[in-house]
Amino acid sequence: MTSGKGDVSALDNRLPRVVKSLGWVSLFTDVATEMVYPLLPAFLKTIGAGAETLGLMEGTAESVSALVKWLSGRSSDARARRPFVLFGYALATLVRPLLALATAGWHVIAIRTADRIGKGVRSAPRDALVAEVTLAFPRADPAAVRARTQDRLVRRKATQPVAIPNAGSCFRNPPGDRAGRLIEAVGAKGWRSGGAEVSPLHANFIVNVDRATAQDVSTLLARVHRAVNDAFGVDLHLEVHLVGEFVADV
Repeated sequence: MTSGKGDVSALDNRLPRVVKSLGWVSLFTDVATEMVYPLLPAFLKTIGAGAETLGLMEGTAESVSALVKWLSGRSSDARARRPFVLFGYALATLVRPLLALATAGWHVIAIRTADRIGKGVRSAPRDALVAEVTLAFPRADPAAVRARTQDRLVRRKATQPVAIPNAGSCFRNPPGDRAGRLIEAVGAKGWRSGGAEVSPLHANFIVNVDRATAQDVSTLLARVHRAVNDAFGVDLHLEVHLVGEFVADV
């Protein structure tokens, strides 16, 4: 996942094959579960079992699954994780079709419990396996990381109106340019509508300087959008989401 040089830019952002494989297997397993188990109450009724059997089945299955999940997590941390994952999925896949052969309530309880044991066995090792292969970060000196973080925070405070209420960047950057530059170029910094103002610090921020309403912000967004489109022929797209109906159309 890393280049070996500790360069963050060298990280491979593609999903590893094991993550994709586990995703597909989990999907099909969940689909099979949702196709079968919602029918269990009706099926239990056909073999002479009642609500008591259904309650005992779910209580037993979930309790055993929780215990197995804890044991499996502890065991897989000390051993290879993949065998636990494979066994868990295999067990659930093999026992589920046996429901067709069940003729008594205890048969269904046993099959459902075995299925949930499979889930308990695979869940913790699977999650650990996914995290293990996807979360790869280069090691760095903690002091240097803190210094870079602080530098970015200082730079952000100096270039963005973080001390005044706002919704962040209003428009997405168009290809090959920056929305803030275009808005500043049309002289929009300081424009106001009611209590909303285009930030004098960063033109792509609209700040609430005096009890601004959503309509104030929407009106100002529309004015900025039109000005940039008229001056440069660039159709800026909103990065914020407007909820509701407004007179001004952005």
